[in-house]
Amino acid sequence: MSNNNIINASKLNDNNFIAFHRNVINSASGITLKEMVAQVASYEIAVQKFVDYTRNVSEIMAKHDASVSGVERTVQFRGFRNYVKVLTVHPNETQRALGNEIWKLVKSFGYTAAVNRDAISSMVKKSLDHVKDVVAKEEYAAIYAGSELELWVNTLTEIQTNYSDLRNDCRVERANRVPLKNKDLREECMVQFYRTFHLAEYIATVKADVSCTGFVSYVSAAVNEIRYLYRGKTNAQKGEQNANQTAEQAAESTTEVVSDVMTEVA
Repeated sequence: MSNNNIINASKLNDNNFIAFHRNVINSASGITLKEMVAQVASYEIAVQKFVDYTRNVSEIMAKHDASVSGVERTVQFRGFRNYVKVLTVHPNETQRALGNEIWKLVKSFGYTAAVNRDAISSMVKKSLDHVKDVVAKEEYAAIYAGSELELWVNTLTEIQTNYSDLRNDCRVERANRVPLKNKDLREECMVQFYRTFHLAEYIATVKADVSCTGFVSYVSAAVNEIRYLYRGKTNAQKGEQNANQTAEQAAESTTEVVSDVMTEVA
């Protein structure tokens, strides 16, 4: 596979380095049930791009001394390096765990006939083998290898989140087939809120940059919309209750008047 992410050492700075990873993670979002088979194929291509990218960084850093910006990037990824080494100490167990994790997701939606389990396992193994190889070669390059495995784990988390959302959407869809009660609406609003909130929280925690501002704003907008929906439904119910009470009071008043008239006539 040709490398579409050639790295220029003179342009290797914090901004474009982090932006690349942010774009790759964002590309893994928005997965729908209908796109499952296509996503598995494109996912393998994305993993290969991670491999190519990491290999280029490793080669460059082996030939060039760490610049000031390089030192800053070293600090950013140093905390993740030990996690990489832990995962690569027992690659076979890690491979099976990650492969089974994906397979369970595929199986739960009935796509076992369309997806090759061996291909999934091979995809996982290819990424982990490369990470282990780079970690063993050079300390500085190992830091950058961490970014590859970080993306791999984060993308798995992204997939899990999307499928969880799909299951929630199915439940909401079933609930919408009958008239919504107050409790149903409240539960639907909470599903929307938590789904949006966790996505914003994920971006803010993993990347910790200004891009999370957009997600926070999105959460705020969603909260306002939820409040509007809930208040609108509540006000409608209160209006209906008030109308019923008014009708009942009017009926009671009419009964009292008729009773008084009948008494006077008697």
